[in-house]
Amino acid sequence: ILHKMTEDILCLSTAEALSERRSTTTVVAETDDDALSQARERIHRLNQYQVNYPQCSLVDHPSHVQVVMSRWEISLLLEASLVGVTSASGWPVSTPKFCKYDGKEENGSCELTYPLIAKPLTAAGTKKSHCMGIVLNGGGLEAAVDEVGDDASSCLLQEYVNHNANLFKVYVLGEHMHVFRRPSLPNLPTGTSALNNMNESYKEFDSQQRPYPTARDFGLDLAPKCTTAPPNHEVVKDLTREEIAPVVNVLRQAFGLELFGFDILLSDDGRNELLVVDVNYFPSYKEVSNFPSLLAKYLTQRAIQARKTGIATEGRTVHR
Repeated sequence: ILHKMTEDILCLSTAEALSERRSTTTVVAETDDDALSQARERIHRLNQYQVNYPQCSLVDHPSHVQVVMSRWEISLLLEASLVGVTSASGWPVSTPKFCKYDGKEENGSCELTYPLIAKPLTAAGTKKSHCMGIVLNGGGLEAAVDEVGDDASSCLLQEYVNHNANLFKVYVLGEHMHVFRRPSLPNLPTGTSALNNMNESYKEFDSQQRPYPTARDFGLDLAPKCTTAPPNHEVVKDLTREEIAPVVNVLRQAFGLELFGFDILLSDDGRNELLVVDVNYFPSYKEVSNFPSLLAKYLTQRAIQARKTGIATEGRTVHR
């Protein structure tokens, strides 16, 4: 049974009363409201299953998957792992500045200026994890906590990086990677006066629903000129697999995952850098042609590799 272990619909469970000679797996429908706790429990069960049945091969260890269930942990790991990283042609790579906000104070060492993007701390396993909001000025902070806050009414605040309404979706499947351009959020003004004069202070959206809010949804007839020294987008007009290979290698090692995805923004604020956001486990791969066949081939190779490793280990044990 192949299933995304962080989701809140199905789970993999083992009957505790089964003997060592007879082990089965069952698909169970979940209806409990605490979907995040269920996801964590499934990860624990998978981990224990692998301990009890070492012949079971895990592509990604459950403890590594658990990290990407928290946007706070994702952001901390991105911040630490991307120091000094560049793309193949030398573009600096980082992650947007961020803070944890509980409605009273910003918990973190960063200094943020408006606009901001507010995200739930929970990154997977619940419907609310995809609800986000754009905070245009101080008046939108209370709405951000009310709408997207969790974990004692806290949320993640992240700097809003203008990126010309385009992002690059990266899918990683073992050693293979795929990059696709997607429409994204519009460029927004950055000055306090301009932001305070906008029609609203907070705009909510669902990151899994398209289309995203456009410039007109913010009361802007045209995308404003938000940069003083825009980068040469002709250089990285379309990110290639070769260009981002160094980034993928760093993230694969930092997160310890083989099946994952992330978004890259090409900043349009004069910094001339690539920014990594929202690492997620076992994404949809929906733009990848013939993905079911590619996945089947990859899993088959992993199973054969695990089997050979097991046989080799058993052989060394007998030899001793």
